[in-house]
Amino acid sequence: MCRPGTGQGGALLRWAEQHAAEHGKAFLRLDCVAGNTGLRGYYQRAGYAHVGDVTVGDYTQSRLEKRVDG
Repeated sequence: MCRPGTGQGGALLRWAEQHAAEHGKAFLRLDCVAGNTGLRGYYQRAGYAHVGDVTVGDYTQSRLEKRVDG
């Protein structure tokens, strides 16, 4: 688990973005529980755009994505 204020979360996101780009992916998509506004805001501040929500049964998740291919 990443502790707030340590920079670990940003480092993990940068690693995932680089890994996706190195493997020919144009975008990296992240999902989180739609009601978790703190995490969704964190992703958006990191450059991820909210592209929609998906509901399955009682569970709704937010989808966010960021271009990683340059």
